[in-house]
Amino acid sequence: MKTSEDDKNRTKYAKDNLTKARYYKSAGDFKKSKEFAIEEFKLKIIQGNLKMAEMIQKEFNLPAEAVNSYVLNALEKNKEKGKHEIAARIGKIFKLSPDKYISSAIKAFETYIKMEMYKKAFQIEKEFSIPYNEIKNLMIEIFELNVSKKRFEMAVFIAKEYKISGERVMNATEKTLRNYVYSNRFDEADELCDSLKIPKRSLMKVAVDEFKRRFNSGDYAGATFIKKHYKIPNENVHGIVLKVFNYHINKKIFDVSKSLLKEYSLPKEKVRSIAEKVVEDLLAKNDFATIHKISKEYSLGKDFIKNAAVKVFKEKMTQKKYNTAINMKNEFKIPRDQILNTVIKEYKNCVNSKQIRLAELIKRECLGEKEGFWGKLLKKSK
Repeated sequence: MKTSEDDKNRTKYAKDNLTKARYYKSAGDFKKSKEFAIEEFKLKIIQGNLKMAEMIQKEFNLPAEAVNSYVLNALEKNKEKGKHEIAARIGKIFKLSPDKYISSAIKAFETYIKMEMYKKAFQIEKEFSIPYNEIKNLMIEIFELNVSKKRFEMAVFIAKEYKISGERVMNATEKTLRNYVYSNRFDEADELCDSLKIPKRSLMKVAVDEFKRRFNSGDYAGATFIKKHYKIPNENVHGIVLKVFNYHINKKIFDVSKSLLKEYSLPKEKVRSIAEKVVEDLLAKNDFATIHKISKEYSLGKDFIKNAAVKVFKEKMTQKKYNTAINMKNEFKIPRDQILNTVIKEYKNCVNSKQIRLAELIKRECLGEKEGFWGKLLKKSK
């Protein structure tokens, strides 16, 4: 194609490389045309005018090897300036290997997410096919942030879109949920659970923990409200109730312990075990009136009381607390044959150590004054 003299003159004085490139292309001088096109491409990509740079590459069919050095240079400079979206777009538009620009796309996504520009962030994620593993931890944090700000609609969207598991949803929301329940903000707690479809077992765990906290601190009314509101089964709270039951029975506050037994349907074997331990402790203190009361209230039975009394009797005798042991023997009518060996041993110890009065006391109270069967037995044991 021939060009006029005027066209040559215009091109000669033109400052626009694009005009020169087009002129030489039309003149059939493709080598010179590409030289000017590359210069214009370089300028446009430095300016960040990616659409124009892309158009120039296509219009003049510039090969990748001719422009890649400029593309990579522009990408790196934008990364250095923190312009991660532009850097990622440079890589994608000019068909660089994804490993050259995916990190920039991730950083651009993270930037928009943290600025709560979610629509823009989601657009970046889809456009650059950002791997889920690269952003999952961040999205759990953002999910938690939206929960804490009570933006449940966005929280639900994030949970579904990013496939946050029910367990992770609970882990992320547990602190907020516990805070709501702790602060008696039950409507907000219920709204949170309904919105995020939190599993009932997870909610029950929070409710039980709050029940325990209140119950253990003596806030029985508050604990009862939690139990009723969340329909907590008795067996889920037996552990803490038994602990408080044990406290009150030890403190002889029987009206409370009796009320707890009835209200929470405490397991009989556990209650009996606690009552038996209390009785053993009271035996050591010679609190016989309370022992009889507990024994009757919790149906401990005469055999248990006598066996426990024998055990403590022997301990007291060994500890040389003879009067305490004798009082116990008389109170619970302990059969002599169950304590005979211990009594004889202590009697002999007193005789050998010349504690005659104590020996006579043991003989009189535990063996009988007259010689009879017990006197003969003593002689045999000497």
